Amino acid sequence: MNRVASAVLVLALVVAGVGSPAVAGHGVNHYPSFYPDEIRIEAMDPATASLGLKRKTLHAYVGGMPAFDGRVPGHVKPLRSLGSLLVLAFDPASKVFASAARRCAAARGIRARLGERAPGAIYHPYPVTPYHADYLHHLDRIVAA
Repeated sequence: MNRVASAVLVLALVVAGVGSPAVAGHGVNHYPSFYPDEIRIEAMDPATASLGLKRKTLHAYVGGMPAFDGRVPGHVKPLRSLGSLLVLAFDPASKVFASAARRCAAARGIRARLGERAPGAIYHPYPVTPYHADYLHHLDRIVAA
């Protein structure tokens, strides 16, 4: 084979190789949970939710107990809610809360009143709670608070 024919053959093989897709690994190329535009939040009644949960087309449902006809599917599990989060802050520029001591005293008073009404509440004196991504970076300040 002459040099020109060899060069044409090599060029043809290179062009054919560039045009074919390269696939590596066994990963899924699209992760819907990382793409907020792919997550839909819809209002629905418990009957509709039970169908979606049964068919595995609904990932989560917040509301009353879905009405399953028969037994609850094995893949459906309840989740205890984290409840709500209340962040208490005072404006240090105001005359009433200008000092840290007055802000702390006001917060302790509010906490005592809330404790009477919500005995199971968990209080965090520092605004970064264990549910926050930066919790470990603030650990020294949290322990001090």
